[in-house]
Amino acid sequence: MSEHALGFDVGLSGVRATVVRDDGILVAAARRPHERALMGDGIAEHDPNDWLQGVAAAGREAVNAAGRARIAGVGVAGLGPAPVLVDEDLRPLTTALLFGLDRRAESQRRRMVANAETLDNPLPKLAWWIEHEPELATRAAWALDATGFVVATLTGRPVMDSITARDYALPGWGPPVPLPAPVDPIGIAGELRSDWAARLGLRPGLPVAVGTYDSFVDIAAAGVRRPGDSGLVLGRKTDEVFAAYWPKQPAENPIAAR
Repeated sequence: MSEHALGFDVGLSGVRATVVRDDGILVAAARRPHERALMGDGIAEHDPNDWLQGVAAAGREAVNAAGRARIAGVGVAGLGPAPVLVDEDLRPLTTALLFGLDRRAESQRRRMVANAETLDNPLPKLAWWIEHEPELATRAAWALDATGFVVATLTGRPVMDSITARDYALPGWGPPVPLPAPVDPIGIAGELRSDWAARLGLRPGLPVAVGTYDSFVDIAAAGVRRPGDSGLVLGRKTDEVFAAYWPKQPAENPIAAR
């Protein structure tokens, strides 16, 4: 019997869930829009609980639509950088401020980035939260990004992939709260918790992949996997990504320009 994977894409407008057969055939799909996203006037934020509600609803619908498909694992990809502070129980303490679309941390960004070129770096946004709500410095146990937050909720373990972790760095600056140790995006973050297995209609203990930004997953899906490969990914709203795999780069990391 063929095996299948349940995949999630946490995007700008909603969460998509798909069940894919091990030969790449799409078996079922579902989508849920975000209900509490704020966009406009320099504000771009998501409520992380929206992500989880979308994962639960779209995931269950896709699993049901797939019938008797044998789900062997779960994968997550998400927009980002979209930093969120969480407590020791991995519950969100803040909304997620979305990359260069949210400009509330502009003064922190200019203070932290000498040439002021980086719009997407999440460290100024974390600094903005700490400066505006100082108690977060003592309440926050981790800073996670969108993919890592969803994966952490599914497994009960804080996680950040190595691609995302590179964005949480600026010369002379560090995060105001701890980050999980970076791990390979194609590694296994942990096992699906029993409560989330019940919500999704799956058996508990399934492996959940670490995952990474959705654009990098799109690049891999487009076939950019080996030195000499190149591809183009066009998004409906935000992304136009050209990627080329350069032989001198680390083996699993394509070069991407957005």
